[in-house]
Amino acid sequence: MIHLVLRLRSSTVTSEICSIVSFRFIVAFRDAAPVVF
Repeated sequence: MIHLVLRLRSSTVTSEICSIVSFRFIVAFRDAAPVVF
């Protein structure tokens, strides 16, 4: 039971980190797009 909760929490943290990283990447790309093109 505890192992399942820990696994669920770790997967939630991983998905949160992925969404934050992708959000930062999109924002940085949007800021750099006028300079590149």
